[in-house]
Amino acid sequence: MKRKKLGTIILLIGTVVTIMFILFPPDNNEIVTFKIKCESKDIYKIFYTMYIDNEYYSKGGMADLEGNVITEETNMTLTFPKGYFEDKDISKISFTFSPYGKDDIEEIATTDMLKINAEYGKTYNITFSGDKENGFKAELKN
Repeated sequence: MKRKKLGTIILLIGTVVTIMFILFPPDNNEIVTFKIKCESKDIYKIFYTMYIDNEYYSKGGMADLEGNVITEETNMTLTFPKGYFEDKDISKISFTFSPYGKDDIEEIATTDMLKINAEYGKTYNITFSGDKENGFKAELKN
């Protein structure tokens, strides 16, 4: 039950941060954006762990705000302002992603680390795919 509450809190924080960016957008050269497209079936939440230079930096989660299954059309956009990274080198950023089913309290699996040579002012498209039997993966797409 504690993990479910923690997951809900993380999703709410992410939602508030997203709304703040919509209402008070920073200069585009001062942000980096990651758009995640989920091609997997029966996924309701995806949690991410962010690393910088292979060291843990932060965690968050994404889901449909109405609790529906995530589809390829679900908007899952992570936008971070320059100040979020405290002068860290974002060219050494990487993520792992952990999907959850409808009533799961533990992740189904976790992807391998996806390394991104990120720069401010850019948007990176990430495709999340796979299934429980064959494993999940996250890939950078153009």
